[in-house]
Amino acid sequence: MKTQQRLRLISTSLFLALGGADAVAETPNFNYSSLSLAANVVSYDDDDDVVVRRGGGTGEVVRFSGVAGASVGGILQFSDNLIVSVAGSALSDEGYGVEIEESSGSLGLGYVTPIGTRTDLLFALEFVDAEVQICNLTRCSTVEDSGYGATAGMRRWVSESIEINANVSYADLGDLGDTTSVGAGGAYWLDGHSSITTSLSRSSDATGWSLGYRYAF
Repeated sequence: MKTQQRLRLISTSLFLALGGADAVAETPNFNYSSLSLAANVVSYDDDDDVVVRRGGGTGEVVRFSGVAGASVGGILQFSDNLIVSVAGSALSDEGYGVEIEESSGSLGLGYVTPIGTRTDLLFALEFVDAEVQICNLTRCSTVEDSGYGATAGMRRWVSESIEINANVSYADLGDLGDTTSVGAGGAYWLDGHSSITTSLSRSSDATGWSLGYRYAF
């Protein structure tokens, strides 16, 4: 089964699990044009901790169990169904003269379609560039590569001020490997433009959490 078919099947299953099909709306239920900022924390699984030799002849090693930082993003909605997105993130941790940094940027094209009076489905393809840099007392090592990502997701109103969302994503980044992740989150709308957002995601080797602010226009 092709990746796009898998994503469509999973997204439809997520929708049915969250409430079933309403009468089909003519236009999307959400305004996607927005700017967002979030604080992010990523925790590695125990078996996937990053271990770095400190260098400088010390013979010591430093173990990292995760990274933290921030992400920014913007979405522009064309007509009703077409969206273009841009996003970037920077995460890091340091200790005992050793530092690890993870950064990424993406440019995406997506299609939004309503499947009810409260629910939208989203399918997107992205170009992704990512870099991991590890520095110890004596030198830095950097791995950088680019690739593509594919996402299928959904957004659903559960009340006038609360939305929930879910997604499944796949990314292939060449030398940095490929990964599949699933995520769920929500937003509390303060008014027609501002909302507080949160999300939780899980991949095969890490768990991510975010808390942010989004302004829709």
